Amino acid sequence: MNKITELTELKVGNKIYAPKLDTYYLIVEYSYNDIHKDMYTNLSPSKENPNENGFMATLSTMIELGYYKC
Repeated sequence: MNKITELTELKVGNKIYAPKLDTYYLIVEYSYNDIHKDMYTNLSPSKENPNENGFMATLSTMIELGYYKC
């Protein structure tokens, strides 16, 4: 696992680990917002956690919360 930084290459299908939630998510889509200068990702629960809910997060939020790319 690698901690997500500004230089991390993220793609659809990447598995993301949220340590504070102790949960894995998958990136199902992403887009870059020119106004806010940030990347928005749509995270869906991985097969390890099918009862979790998905959510949207920005790249800066994932960095701030210490998320990892698996």
